Amino acid sequence: MADSHHFILPIDGFIKDGKLLLNDAEAVDPMSLSHVLNCHLYNLDYQKLEEYRYRPYLVKMLDLSMCRLANMNQINKQEPKQLFELFRKVNYGTCGDKESPIDRYVYQKIGITYVGNEDVSDIRVGISNTCYPDSDLFDNAVGNKDGRTATKLKSTNRIFNQAIKDSADVLVLPECYLPPEWLPYCVRTCMKNDMLLITGIEYVSHEKKMYNLMAIAMPFQDEYGHLDSYISFHLKSRYSPNEIKYFSSAGYKCAMGDNNEMFIWKGLRFTAFCCFEMADIAARAKFRSRIHALFAVECNRDVNYFDDIVGSTARDLHCYVVQVNNSKYGDSRITAPSKTETMNVARVSGGDNSVVVTGVMLIKDLIEFRRLEEGKENFKKKPPGFDVDLAEKDY
Repeated sequence: MADSHHFILPIDGFIKDGKLLLNDAEAVDPMSLSHVLNCHLYNLDYQKLEEYRYRPYLVKMLDLSMCRLANMNQINKQEPKQLFELFRKVNYGTCGDKESPIDRYVYQKIGITYVGNEDVSDIRVGISNTCYPDSDLFDNAVGNKDGRTATKLKSTNRIFNQAIKDSADVLVLPECYLPPEWLPYCVRTCMKNDMLLITGIEYVSHEKKMYNLMAIAMPFQDEYGHLDSYISFHLKSRYSPNEIKYFSSAGYKCAMGDNNEMFIWKGLRFTAFCCFEMADIAARAKFRSRIHALFAVECNRDVNYFDDIVGSTARDLHCYVVQVNNSKYGDSRITAPSKTETMNVARVSGGDNSVVVTGVMLIKDLIEFRRLEEGKENFKKKPPGFDVDLAEKDY
């Protein structure tokens, strides 16, 4: 008897002809993503998954999202609508123009991913302040090791418990922080507490390529009360010179991603950047007049350079910027498009214990100020070229 909770990916893909692909003779850790991928142990037959109609449970969007990790070479080319279509077929037997109970809660339109159908409200953001040895990240990645240590597990539990206790709507973790093996557990915890999770994933090596992934897990509840979560995996598109140099010397190539996506979760319009991507001014400019918040996960020592980037981004895009860095380097913060004295809603650096600092993004006030430019003194005037009609467009 196999316990499905012992596997990093849904158990269906470990089964072939009614037999488990793992056996005692193989020194295989089914909870190690790199091991599963490099040993070619996962083979999910989507056609059989669609055809079988007698499951006594709902196949969750969370599980189907995790299946995308099994096809690492194509992770950047898999479109959300394909996953949504599979979800509808597996659970409701519908496809094409036929409606399913999920259609109003998770869908994609004109390149924007929608999750949840609630009206926008103010958002309490939890920024994690945690220290982890970034030098080990490179060595572990090249050596096919991972960061699943008892110390890190304790710190991670403390972060999630504190975020839940403080009623955070969003929890942000730094770049390359969370082992992919822990992602399903963390997403389920956030799903049960209706908390959006944005986190960097530890490097994943596969076929001499190194993948730097970020996960954006957006929880939702359908009309029948089913709790679920859609996970979008973003592959880093701009690697730092140090990353490229180190992995090249070890014989690896950095797998490059595409453009940053826009999401609308419960009315909150946002995007997410991974560290050195923030230095791309053209990538940031694409979201002018379109978003309420930009989230950035980082493991970055050049805090002075990024201090300028965060301040200018908040004002140029006229949106909140949430930056979360390894506390070894610090400057994790929530920055509003406001005057210098009040622009940092929350800011934290240093410390050897893991904590969560929360602050509220006044999204309703921001929307109202963009429209009227009066009555709210906590924001600066809109920059030249800001398109109010686009900002208020009903996508």
